[in-house]
Amino acid sequence: EQYGGGAWGTRDVCQGSIEWLLAAGEFATVRRILLAVFEQQYSPDSKDHAGCWPQWFMPDPYRFIQQTHSHGDVCFWPLKALSDYVETTNDFAFLKTIVGYTDPVLFNSAGPDEELLEHCDHVIAHCESRFVAGTALVNYGDGDWDDTLQPADPKMRTRMISTWTVGLAYHAFRKLANVCRRAGDTARAARLESLLGR
Repeated sequence: EQYGGGAWGTRDVCQGSIEWLLAAGEFATVRRILLAVFEQQYSPDSKDHAGCWPQWFMPDPYRFIQQTHSHGDVCFWPLKALSDYVETTNDFAFLKTIVGYTDPVLFNSAGPDEELLEHCDHVIAHCESRFVAGTALVNYGDGDWDDTLQPADPKMRTRMISTWTVGLAYHAFRKLANVCRRAGDTARAARLESLLGR
């Protein structure tokens, strides 16, 4: 996104950059970007960051520079980008690609090495952990696409809902469910359908 070698915004690179490259037929480049993004996902063993990405990160040799927390919508963009790629290319085998994680403290590569779909499972679990009590609506967390809107009372982050983020979550999970169904992964598709129904 930043041709001078600046930070990659997780949300940003999964939006226009990947969408433009898919439209241009640059599928190998999209695969490389997706692998770079999914390798930045924080290890599922990390208590506070499982299923999350940094808001932005730097590629090597500056990998140690990244924004560890992220806004509440960021975790859905890599799922959408992955689903967009598979829908466009029918490259279902890519979903089984094994990728590692990033340690959220040291920022180096971390295990376990898992399939991209297992990376997606951690996002689903993270989302479910953020549901506002009595609902299947993900909470605001640390914000949505409008970086300037932060609640004055930090407690509101767990009780407030961004309809935009909930809409994005639904859209990303719907796309992933469709991809899983087409890939023959009926169990994962059924889990997502149940979540979408809620």
